[in-house]
Amino acid sequence: MKSIKVMALAVLAAALVCGVGMSLIAEQKTVTWLHIWGAGTEKEQIAKSIAQFEAANPDVKVEEIILSSAGWQPKLIQMLSGDNPPDVFLWYPGPKTTALVDEGVLAPLAGMWDDYGVDYFIPAGLKEACAYEGEVWNLPWGYHPTIVVYNKHVFDDLGLTLPTTIAEFESICDTLQAAGWDYPIASAWKGLWRGVFPPSLLISSLGGADLLMDWKDLKIDFGDPTCREAYEIWKRWVENEYWYPDPRSRTWAEGLSIMLNNEAPMYIIGTYAVPMLEEAGWVLGQDFDAFLFPQENPDYPLTLFGPFDSWCMSAGAPHPVEAQRLLAFLATTGPQTMRAIYHGGMACNKFVTAYNSVGQMIQDAMAGGAVFRSITFGPFAASSIQQGTVIDFYDDPDIEDFIEKSNAVREQYLEETGS
Repeated sequence: MKSIKVMALAVLAAALVCGVGMSLIAEQKTVTWLHIWGAGTEKEQIAKSIAQFEAANPDVKVEEIILSSAGWQPKLIQMLSGDNPPDVFLWYPGPKTTALVDEGVLAPLAGMWDDYGVDYFIPAGLKEACAYEGEVWNLPWGYHPTIVVYNKHVFDDLGLTLPTTIAEFESICDTLQAAGWDYPIASAWKGLWRGVFPPSLLISSLGGADLLMDWKDLKIDFGDPTCREAYEIWKRWVENEYWYPDPRSRTWAEGLSIMLNNEAPMYIIGTYAVPMLEEAGWVLGQDFDAFLFPQENPDYPLTLFGPFDSWCMSAGAPHPVEAQRLLAFLATTGPQTMRAIYHGGMACNKFVTAYNSVGQMIQDAMAGGAVFRSITFGPFAASSIQQGTVIDFYDDPDIEDFIEKSNAVREQYLEETGS
């Protein structure tokens, strides 16, 4: 029965990609598709996706609305509240999405998901990240998990093996320092929010994805026992000087120069760093490689996090039926493969194979039950904590002070929002 269901879904997907010619072509309708990728390889990829979709769906024309990446989100929100919202648009799962759901401007997608068999293409761990109040609101498009990039020559010379526990990760750092590497981990959080990577890794490793999201979204007290345990480890890392100094002076891309200059052999960063190291002449698997931070508590699946792109449909979409067909098409292997090739990072279709060894490592982790969460965006108050008390912790790792100041921001947020 299972194989019959899979075959049926495959046939449905083939029908979606190969065309709707089985039915008479009605009057052509125009679906609007809003995004911010108006240049370079990303623009080329979107154009190819549109061409494929229109060829397979001759009754539908796709009209792009391309907004500048500077200040595009307020413009989009204004459009969603107007008389002529876009049918399909770029957005981010998590708090950004739930805010729009609460405003009533998003259309639920669970029906489309079922009708077109999207489960066949998208892993459960990504679908879960798009759920809110019993519905699905996003069509996952691409994501950039946080990884630990390392200098393979250094690891090989010292006989270091990849860590499976937090203690083993600390042992690597200590061994590197003993071998003369003053700072084992490169650092760069000029934009401030990337400084939240280390505590996020620790909280999810000890308490799972839900605890991480509750912490990030200010739903729990910052003195939560498991979070406090994570702070203790984070404090030890700061006091042991694992990070290269002065991270606030560098962007994440500039932080790669620390690795390239052989000043630090590791870097906690998103998968978007891999092609930049390759462009600099380092060979993946020879000069550098990457691993996923270990999951300490086996009661929870491995948690991956980072930026997460998705597509949504407006509640007032002028052409909802055709918009759903476009969304379902974007879940299939063809456009998702192009997404992986042209955009970099991870596509969200589990059959995409256009990956290097790092991408395949993440694909295997997702197939094995790992979950992904977006931590880039959250309540403004959470952002102020990420850019305030989190960053201050690296200068003065006082746990009680961190908890007190973070909770003060949280309590003000709860009072102002009536949460």
